[in-house]
Amino acid sequence: MESLYLLLSYIDQIFINSLFISVLSILIAGNISHTNIREPLAIVRWLMFSYAILNTNDYLIAYFSASNYLSFSTETTGSYGFLPIYLFIAGRILPLVLLFNRPGRSPYILLGLSLLMNAGWLFEFLKLFSTERQNQTLTQLLINFLLFFLLKGVFIGALIYSIGRLIKKRSLIQNQ
Repeated sequence: MESLYLLLSYIDQIFINSLFISVLSILIAGNISHTNIREPLAIVRWLMFSYAILNTNDYLIAYFSASNYLSFSTETTGSYGFLPIYLFIAGRILPLVLLFNRPGRSPYILLGLSLLMNAGWLFEFLKLFSTERQNQTLTQLLINFLLFFLLKGVFIGALIYSIGRLIKKRSLIQNQ
């Protein structure tokens, strides 16, 4: 259980938190260089799908365990009660659509799903930013945090784009 949680937290911190920026940078790089971005988007597609499956398994294991680790009913009460339900649907249910070929190959569906998967931390960021605008130090930290995510997203997007291009070149060389 803890190893699955640790794996999910690493995947979440490295790839998923900046996924929207990564997909956007892949699309921009493909449009600028006029290249086929099918392989990089396939990497993103299967990354999102695998994360959704692992995340669903983590939720189900925690829900049916005897330790009562997760109480979904207590999370859905209060003024932000809609948010756990939305995050559950956006992070665990909607990425399962990528299993099908037609939506899984569409770059705009991947971009939309990545935005929906990142909506949780974006909502928390906007909530913190709007309530703590008077504190100048915290505002500067939040802006630095956002810039870090932007740079990380561009870097991960460039890395996935490069790996996808290498896979494409390798498959072309092997076919000759």
